[in-house]
Amino acid sequence: MPVTLDRLIQHRVLAPVHRAVPELLSRLVSAPHPDVLLAAALVSEQYSRGHTCLALADVPAMSFPVTDREGEIRRYDDWPTLESWSLALEESPLVLTVRDARSVDESVLDRLNRPLVFDRQFCRVYMARCWFCEQYLALRFAERLKAAPLTFPETPLKAHLRTLFPESEQESSRDQSRAVERSIVRSLAVITGGPGTGKTTTVARLLALRLMLEQDRASDADEPLRILLMAPTGKAAQRLKESLSGAAQRLPVPETVQSALQGITTGTIHRLLGWSPRPPEQGGPYRHTADHPLPADIVLVDEASMVDLELLFHLVTAVPDSAQLILMGDRDQLVSVEAGGVLGDLCSVLDEPDQGGQDQDTVDQDTVEFAQKAGSPTLRSCLSLLSFSHRFSRVSQLGRLAAAIRAGRTDDVIDLLKTGSADEMLWLSSASSGAVVQDVVHRVSEDWQECLAMLRETPGWSRAILTAMNRIRVLCAHRDGLTGENSLNQLIANELQSTGWLKPRHGYYFGQPVMVTANSYRQELFNGDIGLVVQSPGRDGLSVLFEDSSSSDGCRHIPVPLMPETRTCFAMTIHKSQGSEFPRVMVMLPERDSPVLTRELLYTAVTRVREEPVGSGGQRRPGFLCIAGSESILRSAVGRRVRRTGGLRDSVESRLEH
Repeated sequence: MPVTLDRLIQHRVLAPVHRAVPELLSRLVSAPHPDVLLAAALVSEQYSRGHTCLALADVPAMSFPVTDREGEIRRYDDWPTLESWSLALEESPLVLTVRDARSVDESVLDRLNRPLVFDRQFCRVYMARCWFCEQYLALRFAERLKAAPLTFPETPLKAHLRTLFPESEQESSRDQSRAVERSIVRSLAVITGGPGTGKTTTVARLLALRLMLEQDRASDADEPLRILLMAPTGKAAQRLKESLSGAAQRLPVPETVQSALQGITTGTIHRLLGWSPRPPEQGGPYRHTADHPLPADIVLVDEASMVDLELLFHLVTAVPDSAQLILMGDRDQLVSVEAGGVLGDLCSVLDEPDQGGQDQDTVDQDTVEFAQKAGSPTLRSCLSLLSFSHRFSRVSQLGRLAAAIRAGRTDDVIDLLKTGSADEMLWLSSASSGAVVQDVVHRVSEDWQECLAMLRETPGWSRAILTAMNRIRVLCAHRDGLTGENSLNQLIANELQSTGWLKPRHGYYFGQPVMVTANSYRQELFNGDIGLVVQSPGRDGLSVLFEDSSSSDGCRHIPVPLMPETRTCFAMTIHKSQGSEFPRVMVMLPERDSPVLTRELLYTAVTRVREEPVGSGGQRRPGFLCIAGSESILRSAVGRRVRRTGGLRDSVESRLEH
């Protein structure tokens, strides 16, 4: 007997919210087909896991955790056949059936009036809203890929490229040079690469090139180029602005270009779109829409892997057709919390052999016009992969470990951890979770004593104290449990209290590291910012010390009464660590296997390690990584990959076929 909705409910593998979806659909039509209601419940369940649709062909391989029994998993091998399921969906008045994405245009999207959509071509079932967002993005991306390339005079373009990339044929800058050449003329460009591959440097040179070209041909009456830089979080936006500013200062460009780069508007996607709590019928949730587009000639989105499908839909809706759209991020890092994996979906084409020669040099400096080679309407043509790491050499232990994790080579990961130099890499793999946790707590507490000793001896108004605080961080897969963020924070504070270094209490206390958990534009503090509680300079009370590159001494303090929401931050989740780097990283894996424990999660944690400056002569030493967890858990993490089901790439490519 095939699996039914009632059977899944009886086995308690569907949460109440997923059971509510078919219950609602049952009220819309009389006697809906049971297989349609089953599909609706599964679509909702998949959406909660981050998938934008249900791939019917993948259902037999799906597993379901029992909602009230931790660790119990159910699998089924008697699902409805693909043919019978497809037929039930096609015949249902609850379902819009689409046979070819190329037939979907704006008129079809405007008339969408059914709660479910069945993509017959790829056998995928969607909630109408997800399908609408995906198809709209596919339509707009395809239009941008087909659009005529921007044209620039060839002679000054080549001259500026030589200025920006004097060593363009060296391996260290070849990827960046080609990415700029490929992206400068395209309406849609995607730049992806791992940590340390120079994404921000590449973008700084790309924007500098565009500014120089505009200045070459501008008249006094022309308006300056309008550039908007965005990121999904306030912390990422602030980091982007600081990194771009630093990269721009090192470029051999005129002062007018330097000034323009320093003055670029940067903010979160929500803020620059003008988010409000108003519902759509009252003009919400965003002020900028297709009818009121963003005032921009270039829109660049950093950390694009963290942007979910619906947010990107709102953004693309508001980007003028005349503006360039540039997406930048690491396709191998963690995906968005909400449904969708847009960057990974688009970049998946890079995993396949290039049949069209698109990975060759974008520009032949001697014989090819820049605009001529840029017009090939393929998805690959807009993608640029940065692969040369300036942070990890190919022979470095951390670089090899990160590459092995990214490629899913489990045995290589284990071998590297077992044989790695103790100065750079340590694996704590005791069978006792309690012993491992205590070992990590002891090591972290010893490192923290250096920061706290400095805090006792010097005024709380020092960048050096923040450098010491950010020297080490514990990264956890979970927030709760023995190996979770909350537990580690409490244990480390207790350890420092027992040795006389801290006096923890409820609220803020001297020497406490804190992480901001809610944006405060008034204080210019953003979700994920980390500070240290110190004595307020020149007055009674406590303040929180933060880095501030615009300040003469590199830091600023915010009085505790003015602080937004925070939590203690000796340890933090790996998700929250994205965009941060530390010389010493302790990765705490959970006691039991978990669905969140994936290759991408481990890769993100490992690549948070950076080199550490030594002395004042510019010397640097490798960072240090400690992974605490059993071999079985580690193997599970490397072997499990985030594969979010979605059809954006297929829909884009369908529209590009001739």
